[in-house]
Amino acid sequence: MVKIAVTSDNHFDINKQDYQEILAQQSQYINEINPDFYLITGDLFNDFKKSMTYVSDLQQNVGSTNVLFIAGNHDMGRGTSFEELESPVNEHYLHNKYIDIPGTDWRIIGHNGWYDYLFAEGIDPEEVATFRRGFYYDRIIEQPMSDPERMDLGLQQMKVLLDDAKAANK
Repeated sequence: MVKIAVTSDNHFDINKQDYQEILAQQSQYINEINPDFYLITGDLFNDFKKSMTYVSDLQQNVGSTNVLFIAGNHDMGRGTSFEELESPVNEHYLHNKYIDIPGTDWRIIGHNGWYDYLFAEGIDPEEVATFRRGFYYDRIIEQPMSDPERMDLGLQQMKVLLDDAKAANK
């Protein structure tokens, strides 16, 4: 049996957590429960480089558990560029990639995702854009395209990943 643990939205900096203390506590817990995979689904820090450093440090402390990470909007806010977010930064960063679970027909597909609010009826896209530029955390994220364009990019990437999984019988 494969054991997978998942966490998200730790917001260590916003929650004023001591880096070394939380790293030690999380490492100890992961080693106790000993999952095969530990998936971090975004928002560790308000800085991508800090998040990636944490993921690498955590991996060094947890033995055979495979630590994987996708970026949340807070991770995207500082310490990175759109181009870096779209690149294979390291083996732990799972955006637009996948990991096959050995001995199974299961695949973990990673994607940072994006949203454009167009699914909500009666919402003017320009009003959403104005709100985001003025008040929303995402206003600081470097983005060379509109939210709908980024959403379309993500949907195209996910289609490729899902089609590949289907072709591989995953």
